[in-house]
Amino acid sequence: SPVIDGYTADQLKVSEMTGITSDTKDISVTVTYTRNQGTIDITYIDETTGKVLTTKDLSGGTGDSSNYTTDADIKTYTDMGYELVSNDYPKDGTKFADDPQHYVVRLKHGITEVTENKSVNQVIHYVYQDNGSKAADDHNATVDFSRTITTDKVTGEKTYSDWTADNGDSFASVTSPVIDGYTADQLKVSEMTGITSDTK
Repeated sequence: SPVIDGYTADQLKVSEMTGITSDTKDISVTVTYTRNQGTIDITYIDETTGKVLTTKDLSGGTGDSSNYTTDADIKTYTDMGYELVSNDYPKDGTKFADDPQHYVVRLKHGITEVTENKSVNQVIHYVYQDNGSKAADDHNATVDFSRTITTDKVTGEKTYSDWTADNGDSFASVTSPVIDGYTADQLKVSEMTGITSDTK
């Protein structure tokens, strides 16, 4: 039987007929062609978890348009916080063929990052012993810490980096002001090291 693109004959060949005589009636054979059915599958994969999100299974006559694009489904996922990594399905759609077609859309979890700050303050007060009044201006120093908070836009899960000191992790020694006629109980406040984000 003739080969017709997109169709399959119910008889690939009509068998030989022998013994034909002048008395043999006319012979009529009908070969019926059925439209081939093609399949297309599009698999959506979560690259962050490695799991399959969904699979679209399409079928139709060979040569017919699939009438499907990935735009709407991708938007559904991006609205949920995903980001598109790759998509090998033709942007304008495709047609069914005799051979199965397989396509993959890869997405990953979107993230947001914010910086959180924290400070440890040192205040040294200078006062007179007899009445507790101010003898000199306070000395103020600050050690600043920061960390990054990362939020998974799909799950809402937050992860925290370690606190890091932005300007060192110690307070320098401070010499007390000299006031005529008075002696300080501490000539200097010693250096304080090992300051962490948990230090009061």
